[in-house]
Amino acid sequence: MLSIQWKVGKPQIKIRKAGIINMISLIDKGIISEEQLLSAFSDLVPHLKNCLNDDWAPELRLASCEMLEKYLLATK
Repeated sequence: MLSIQWKVGKPQIKIRKAGIINMISLIDKGIISEEQLLSAFSDLVPHLKNCLNDDWAPELRLASCEMLEKYLLATK
């Protein structure tokens, strides 16, 4: 979760985007279970919300939306 935590600076945007993309890959490949996703929910949501609110990084916002969609579909 630390890679998607908000920090100052443009290089951090790329790191957060990479963290989001890695989490998407974990869900897509079935590496992380539904139980693990549900247990991480309270830790994940604040960080994901910050990524969604980042006005200066539209690619990060798009990746965050995709991550949220994958999360919701994986935890039906």
